[in-house]
Amino acid sequence: MAGRFKMEKTMAHPTIIYSIKNGADFINFESVAHDNILKICTQDSQYYGLFTSISSCFDRLLSHFQDYPYDKPGWATLFFLPRCQSAYLATGRMAMSCQFQETCMLARGTIENALYSFHVYINSDLASLWLRRHEDDKTKKSARDAFKYIKVIKTLSDKNPTFASYVDDFYKKMIDFGAHPNVFGSVAVTERTEEKGKILFNYECLTGNSIHHECLLFDVLDAGLISLKIFSFIFEKEFENIRLIPKLKQISLEIDCYAKKKGVQASSGTI
Repeated sequence: MAGRFKMEKTMAHPTIIYSIKNGADFINFESVAHDNILKICTQDSQYYGLFTSISSCFDRLLSHFQDYPYDKPGWATLFFLPRCQSAYLATGRMAMSCQFQETCMLARGTIENALYSFHVYINSDLASLWLRRHEDDKTKKSARDAFKYIKVIKTLSDKNPTFASYVDDFYKKMIDFGAHPNVFGSVAVTERTEEKGKILFNYECLTGNSIHHECLLFDVLDAGLISLKIFSFIFEKEFENIRLIPKLKQISLEIDCYAKKKGVQASSGTI
């Protein structure tokens, strides 16, 4: 798998994560998913601590804007900040439940909120267009064109091309492994067997104790860090006042140390 995290060797997760193949009734499905989340939160306290540390950075940033005036530059970007945190929390919940492909959908949504925010911040005229998206068909078409991914990522690249390249790789990885119904996302959770001359395909709705799941848990953390760094370009003064950049650097180093401990190789830090 491309991106920051990849397995150096196969290592079992310290918790026993359950998988469900070929679907299940909804109550059983949710019960197993819930149990998986609790197992990781209670038995892998280091991962849970890193996950919540990133969320607390969102909390600190959001609390700083409780009385943010609407006539101040960047006010429109605040539509995206709480949605970004919400998407991050949902991404973590999905990953810890072991829903592999669906995690990629939410991780993509997490960083898209941050990317849209920066795009609006740099192109302030787009705030009004975004708000008027559903005014009529013409406005909706203009909004769709203005917020095409290629334009949004270019805005970030103009600010920091190296970081934008990293974000683009992460975004495309999420597309390949589940955010879109592409082959990698399907093959990763499908088992092919042969029985009495028949070829059988079993797919896992919940995928536990796998190399893919191990890496995906780290990708969740990366999605949070990526998003917060994008917001640091918008709210540089605020990040400085509440000393979020040093905190994010500390978390990034802790993630790298934890990844090494787990047998997952981190290629380069985002912060």
